[in-house]
Formats: sequence, C-alpha cells, structure tokens
Amino acid sequence: MTPRKLLLVASEDSYFFLHLLPIAREAIKAGFEVALATQVSDKQALLEREGIKIFPLKIRRASLNVFADICTIWQLIKIYRHFRPHVVQHFAIKPILYGTLTAWWCSVPRIINTFVGTGLLFNSQNLSLMIARWPVISALRMLFQRCQGCFIVQNEDDRKLLLHYQLAEPERIIKQCCVGVDFNTFYPAPEPAGVPVFTLAARLLHTKGVGEFVEAARILRQRSVTIRMVLVGEPDLANPTSVTMPEIQAWQEEGIIEWWGKRSDMTQVWHATNVSVLPSYSEGISRSQLEAAACHRALITTDAPGCRDLVQHQVDGLLVRLKDPVDLADAISLLASNARLRHDLATAAYEKVRANYEEKLLARKVVDFYSNC
Repeated sequence: MTPRKLLLVASEDSYFFLHLLPIAREAIKAGFEVALATQVSDKQALLEREGIKIFPLKIRRASLNVFADICTIWQLIKIYRHFRPHVVQHFAIKPILYGTLTAWWCSVPRIINTFVGTGLLFNSQNLSLMIARWPVISALRMLFQRCQGCFIVQNEDDRKLLLHYQLAEPERIIKQCCVGVDFNTFYPAPEPAGVPVFTLAARLLHTKGVGEFVEAARILRQRSVTIRMVLVGEPDLANPTSVTMPEIQAWQEEGIIEWWGKRSDMTQVWHATNVSVLPSYSEGISRSQLEAAACHRALITTDAPGCRDLVQHQVDGLLVRLKDPVDLADAISLLASNARLRHDLATAAYEKVRANYEEKLLARKVVDFYSNC
C-alpha cells in the first residue's frame, strides 16, 4: 500500500527542529511519508536522519519584498507538484498565506493551517506592517473561504482573533497546543543556593519583553534588592523588534544584566535558575516556560495572549501587566524574598505541565487531525 504523503511547511528548519519535530516523528510512526519545505540552515542533515525529506525553500519571515514573495510562491508550486501531498500543514503566517494559495492551486485534498502565534502581522505597531495588515487579512479571508480545511491555534486569544477577523467559522478552528515538553530531558531539581537567579530565555526581541526585563533590573537595583537577572538567547536580526549586540553589551557594562548567550543545554540553565521570567507581548505557548515548569521552576509572565493560557495568577505563577516594568519588578521582588511561595507556584506549574503538555501526546493529537480534520 502506498503511504499517504504529508508535507509540512515552516519558515526555518531550526524552528521546526526545536519546536515541531515530534509531530513529524509521530506522523512517520502513523505511516505517513513526511516532507518538510523550509529555509535550510544547519539542521537539514539532522532532519533527514529522522526520515524527513527536505525541500529547501527561500522564505523571508519579515520581508515585504513582493518580488521575493512571488519567488517563494513559485518555489512552493514546484514543491507541491513534485511531492503531491495528500495532507499539507502550514506553520506561521507567511507559510499559511503562500502555502494555502499553492495548495488551492495544486488541489491538495487536505489543508491544515497552524497559527503558532499571531506574530508581528496582527500585533506590531510598525507602520509598514500596519499598512500590510489589512491587505494580508483580506487575502487570507478570501483564500480560507475557498479552501476547505481546519485551523489550529495555540490559545484562546488566537481563536478569538480568527473569529474577530472572520478568517474561519468556529467549527473549523481547533485549539490544540503543538508544542510540548520531553520529560526525559527536562526534569525537576532543587533550586540553586545563593542569590536568586531570574532568567528570561527567548529570542532577544523587544516584543519578548526584554526592555521591560532590563528596566525592572534597574528598578530592583535602585531598591537594593539582591538578585541576578539573566538573559539567555541571541538577537534575531531578521525580526524588526530584535535587540542589538551593542544594547546587550551596554546592559552588561551597566552591571544590571548577565548574558549567558545562546544555549543548547536548557535543562542545565533552568537547574541554575530560581524563576523563569517572560514579559512577552504575545505568545502561542511559550516553550521556554513549559521547560522551566518541567524543571520545577516558578513562572512570571504577562497577562497577554498565550501567556495567560499557561499561567493562572497566584496559582501556578504570577501575571504582570503588559509593558509595565514596575509591576514586573514588584513580582520579581516578591518571589526573591519568598522561597516558600516560589516552591508552591513551581509545584503547581509542574503538575499542570506534566498533565497537559507531554510532547508525544500533543504530537499524536495533531497527527489525528490529518485524518479527521
């Protein structure tokens, strides 16, 4: 029997490898022939060893270059015609827009569009992106009306957003987290002794709340609160909200921030941390905070889309006001001075993540949609 073909489309192989690889593994176990169309960096060989066929794709996440985008669509048409998938799943806005157009043109039987977060298109105050927002939303609405299929969102706010913009009917939207935790890799450990360490681990973007984190560090130093504030990650210069290396160097010279760089040993990072902090403006679901919770760490995040889906205030973490460094500093100060509260919040966060975010279980649920969506 010829296996069904599944084509996954994502902007970057590194993002796919870090966040979405369990879905491909479960699809292969279910008997699919799996291919990935993506911009290739250094993960192609690792993905191919998993049994995934790679189609290199030139796609720029934040570009508004029409010519480049037309070239991307033409590449997708050639990939779809060559591979002839039975099911295609697109991840993030640009793959969703161009992939859906291509899938409709190539008569792919089943289309699944997965919003891993609503991103800059829906949330940015950048003038160019704001100008592009309505034409893109109009194009998405027109495409989605013509193409049958389903939509996967990671949180309740994103579901409401699709309904607000009339991008899909309620029955076609499924709230299903696609990102989980490997509990063999991330496991509880006692908090480190000494000065409490508060860590923001993410791409170093202003939309991840890096600026508020740094300003909270300044406020806490003025209050003479003894803590260590740590950034883990690196700038993403393809994103217009990225911080810069000169900014990071200036913060280090000011003595308010430690920068641990990009790390592949995140279990060790969380075991060296007392509290995970993510003052993000919007998330799908934060992988870094899932991993921190799996390591039995308390969480601080914003009362913002995706963030509040993971954390219930004063139950399994603390929620702070969006873009409010004073409120963030207050929450950090509270947990810095109260080890018992840190422990209780960490225990509740661990139990929630353990019960709801095991990566293989989530991946199987996504693969089930390939037949039932």
